Amino acid sequence: MFSAKHTIVAALVVMSSSCLAQQGKRDIRGLAPGMSFVEAGRVVKEKGYSCNNFTREAIPYGIMCEGLTLWFSTVLDGAPLIGLNMDLRTTASVEEIAQSLSDQFSTKPATTPTPSNAEYSWDLGDGKVLLFLLNQRRVILHDDVLAKKDHEERFQRSRVPIPKL
Repeated sequence: MFSAKHTIVAALVVMSSSCLAQQGKRDIRGLAPGMSFVEAGRVVKEKGYSCNNFTREAIPYGIMCEGLTLWFSTVLDGAPLIGLNMDLRTTASVEEIAQSLSDQFSTKPATTPTPSNAEYSWDLGDGKVLLFLLNQRRVILHDDVLAKKDHEERFQRSRVPIPKL
């Protein structure tokens, strides 16, 4: 027997899943900005990706996993994934790629590239941005909010106090 409480919970679940479906895709190969280093490690292990650390001292920390480059913060709690990029290897036209990305990631159209800005971009909400760089045929999924926090934390840690004389 279903109570009013069960009916409300079921309705909320249906509404939230339909809202997520309208938002579009938020990851590339199961990896999304905001995931902790541990969460991303689980996805990499589950999918059996082969990864290499290509920078030991770089800021942020980079790892390459089968065509994906993952960038993690080394100063924020949980070492979150700030962004990832992937070079596309396809013969599809730029317009076809942009349309496919629009269909998968967003209900909003992309910003149109200009001669000075050779990229399509989609604002996915919550600080997340998807970029398609035309000249490099690269897709970048990035969290601007996390990147800003990472930069601010780095700046705070690098400040040397001025001694009082």
